[in-house]
Amino acid sequence: MIAFLKVLETIVENKIGHLNPAILAHVITNRCNLRCKYCVFWRRKFDEEPSTNKVFSVIDQAEELGISFYSVTGGEPLLRDDIPEILKHAHDKGMVTTLVTNGILLDKQLESIAPHLNALSISLDSHLAEHSTHRCDAETYWKIRKNIEMAAECKKRHKNHKVNINTVISQINLHDLDALVKLVDELDIGITFEPVVTMVPESPTLAYDEDFKHVIDTLIEMKDSDYPIWNSKRYLELIRDSKTFDCCSFLLVRLDPDGNVIVPCYHPEVTTRVGTIHERTLKDIIESDERKRALMKSKECHRCYLTNYAEASLIYNNIFKTGLEQFRLWVEA
Repeated sequence: MIAFLKVLETIVENKIGHLNPAILAHVITNRCNLRCKYCVFWRRKFDEEPSTNKVFSVIDQAEELGISFYSVTGGEPLLRDDIPEILKHAHDKGMVTTLVTNGILLDKQLESIAPHLNALSISLDSHLAEHSTHRCDAETYWKIRKNIEMAAECKKRHKNHKVNINTVISQINLHDLDALVKLVDELDIGITFEPVVTMVPESPTLAYDEDFKHVIDTLIEMKDSDYPIWNSKRYLELIRDSKTFDCCSFLLVRLDPDGNVIVPCYHPEVTTRVGTIHERTLKDIIESDERKRALMKSKECHRCYLTNYAEASLIYNNIFKTGLEQFRLWVEA
């Protein structure tokens, strides 16, 4: 509840002319133990990941600026041994903490991160191992499935700890989505979907055709029937109809593994580095003219439906509909 009120405060401030972020999205490492064909992160070179104390400092600065969400992504963030300490530091500051993982290392790390985590998102693209070869082999797939079941059980022991799987939609898994929804429903966890964004040549593709529309209509019907689909209905309608939206990328501060603040997002066609935490304070970077100019690129970029940007933008632009819908999901999940 407190975090949601902080987000409302940030939205009001932005509505009156500020460009204040609500989310610190930290790509804490590009290292990964998978080689997903659609992912750009494991392909990118980096110099040196920030130390634990440097991360603590950034979290402290973010909290002082009123940023209420700390989202840890990668690469695979659980490859860093200090992740439990980092999450605890942010959680103790009163921030909402989320972590995105491929799930492989959860059997080793789950119990140490769960007490400091509000939401755990695990990547899974199909209920079938044979439709997951663009991500991993069959043995790894079934290890991830086992760890998802373990995470679902862990959720029952930790109040306010939510678990979902995130599914990237492509032609490979297009007709697996309803089965995935039924799987997470049985596990009493949630699911989110986002269409694949083609950033590299070997990435799976997706056709926004009548077949795709029919599949998304099925998901909307399942959501209306109270299946645990955590996308907003407006987002599902947006991707079904291939519509554009006003991207409010200023709501996120994205930090890369080198300590650079990148704007407006991580798509290679528009990414701009506007400052580094090794040389400047987070406040200085956020308020800089470089960031303000780079944010304008979100008005010119190609259509994409990255959920962290799209859903945040839909909430900002439709607070009394989409925002309240997502708040209800958060409370009831």
